[in-house]
This record gives sequence, structure tokens and C-alpha cells, in this order.
Amino acid sequence: MPTIGFFLIGFILYSAFYSTFIFIRNSFFKSYFLPMLGFNFLLKFILATLPPFLEDDWARYIWEGNLILKRLSPYIYTPESFFTKQDLAVDLTNLLSIINHPDWTSIYSPIVLLFFSLSFPKTYIGVKILYILLEFFSLGYMLAILGRKWTVLFLFFPLYLKEVFWNALFEILCLLCFFTAIYTLKNKRTFFLGILSGFLILIKITAFPLVARLIAFVYNKRLYQTKIIFGFLVGIVSPMLLFSILTKDFSLDFGYKNLIQFGKQFEFNFFLKHSLVDHFWIGLLFLIFPSFLLLIRILVTEKRVLNIDFVFFLVSLALVVVLPVNNAWYFLIPLPFWIVSKKRTIVPLILLSTPQLSYLTFLNLGWGFSEVYAIPDNILYIQAVSYSICLIQLNRNYSFYFTLYPIYRT
Repeated sequence: MPTIGFFLIGFILYSAFYSTFIFIRNSFFKSYFLPMLGFNFLLKFILATLPPFLEDDWARYIWEGNLILKRLSPYIYTPESFFTKQDLAVDLTNLLSIINHPDWTSIYSPIVLLFFSLSFPKTYIGVKILYILLEFFSLGYMLAILGRKWTVLFLFFPLYLKEVFWNALFEILCLLCFFTAIYTLKNKRTFFLGILSGFLILIKITAFPLVARLIAFVYNKRLYQTKIIFGFLVGIVSPMLLFSILTKDFSLDFGYKNLIQFGKQFEFNFFLKHSLVDHFWIGLLFLIFPSFLLLIRILVTEKRVLNIDFVFFLVSLALVVVLPVNNAWYFLIPLPFWIVSKKRTIVPLILLSTPQLSYLTFLNLGWGFSEVYAIPDNILYIQAVSYSICLIQLNRNYSFYFTLYPIYRT
């Protein structure tokens, strides 16, 4: 499809332009921070007016958030059950016609649904405006922990702009929650740290590496306080309790059974299956072997010179790769680790952007009918090779491995 071709070309060109800023000195960002910040917000308002690109999840967000306002539970009522309703408002009728899998109840957590109940107007524009406001109020926390350069690099990150402010996907809640949690940790506001950690687990299960990093922070700072545990419980229970009171749904399911079923029924961009099961040698050469070398390097590197945040980036990336459903926006979860690590390399940009090639499905390419999400082997090979090059780049000092022999011999 020409549209997908133009998108990929534009995405690659923007990413190449973005990569040059990684190596610019901090003084540049100090001098031009306010103009860049103003341009960033202008860009996001423009993206807010654009219809999402090949994504329609936002329609379900708004629909299910609106059900809460009507005191109805999205875990009980499917969109399909409203097809025969004649008294729906025009905007809600339009939403209903867009929702995919209308026979499914919600798979999103209570805190996410409560957030989307605030969206206005009831369109993708309302969702994106919510994101812009949330980011604006979190900006001070980001600046305090990242500084101007890395705040700008985060705000302009290609995948972040595309998936959040163009496609209206809610991974922004995880990212901003994580940055705010680090701020509360550095200021020893342990109760709020616990609450934010609870929110993170509720927002998205795949965000648990972010929580693991917060736990590591707490361990390093020896902040063993009951306030953190109490705050964590408050962060978990309070959204569930508020949701149950508003909707009178006390079943305590909260969509988890549906989420498990979703993972069983759908496969999309499943690196592990395609690379190891279907084409074992491809996976061995391009994914497993380079990853193994990198793991050795991490394990034997002295702790004092090890960039622990970048290690978390690699580990969280590996966890996303092995998921049965690898939607492109899932790769936003490792992003904060690279930003916090402040490692000057374009490797994370490539690793997180490569899954955009998964839009090149048989169906979108017009190569005949197949499964909706089926991706040609050639595209998967390109992704595997791209990952291999990045992993090899991180292992570029090969003499390092030859020094291991006398170490292990003794």
C-alpha cells in the first residue's frame, strides 16, 4: 500500500534526523530548550487532529470509559450488546461502528478505564488532549531527573510521538508514571512512590520491568519502609474500589481472564515463534547467539562501570520480544531505561523502531488474503538482521571475550 510505504519512509527519515541530536552537546539544549519545547507541543497538537494510523483501539478506550459514566461495567457489557439500542448519541454510535472485536468485554484495567472516562470530546482528539495535559503536568518531574537534553530526546522520540500522539495509545501512562516515581524516590516521598508503583502494575502487566527498576532503586537506597508497601496496596486497591463503586461490579475479574484468552488466540509479530520454531537457524544466528554474547559481557563487567539502566533496557526489550503479541507500541516500555541511562548511542532507536516493519503484513501489501496479522518471512528476516547488527554493535570489542579464557581457567 502506498500509504504504508510513505509512512515508513517518513518514519525512517524522521528517525535519522532525530538520531543526530543524540550526539549534540548539552549546551545546545540549554540554549534552545524553550523553542524546542514550544515546537514539540505544537507538533503534538497537530498530531492530535490527525486520525490514528491503522489503529482503532482508541474507540474502545472512549466507549468503555463512557460506560463507567453511565454506571455500567465494561467487564459485563460488550459493545455488541448495544448494537440494537436506538437512543445512543451520534458520537457514541460512530464509536460503536469502529470498535474491533465488539463481542469481547474489556481487557483493560480499572485505572485505565477511569482515566479514559475523562476524555472530551468523545473522539480521538479528546484522548490525545488528555495525553498532552498529562505530559505538561509531568514535565517538571522529567526535567528534575533527566535534565534538558534527555527530556527533549524523550519528548521527540519517534515511536513515542507516533504511537501516543498520533495513534492515541495509552503507554504514555506507564512512561510518565515511571518518571514521576523516580522523582518521588529521589525526594524520599516513599508513600507516593508506593502508590505510583501500584498504578504501574495496574496500567499494564508488561510494565513490570519498570516496577522492578523502582524496586532496585529502593534496594540501593536502603529505603525499607512500610510506607512504600502501604502506598503500593493503596495504588492497587483504590482504582479497583472506585471502579466497583461507580459501576456496582464487585466480580473482581477486571478483564484478566479476557486478557489471557486474548494472548492465547492472537499472535502478532511473534519473534520467538517465527525465528526459532519456524526458522531455527535464523533465530540462532541473528537473535540467540548475539544475545548470549551480550549476556556474558554484562555478567562479567564490573558493577562500578556497568550502566544498570541500560541493562534494564536490554532485559525489558528481550521480555517484549518473546511475548506472543508484539504490537509496535509495546516497545515503548523499554524506552525510559535508555532515557534514564543517558547512553549516547543510536542502537536503542533502531531496536525500538524496527517493529514498525510489522505493518507490512500480507494484507497491507496486497499480496493476497492471509491471516490479518500475518507478516512475510522476508520482513521477519529483516527485523532479525536489524536486531543482530545492533547486538553485535554492543559487542564490538571482540577482544573482550578472549580475555575470559584465562579468567575461567583459573
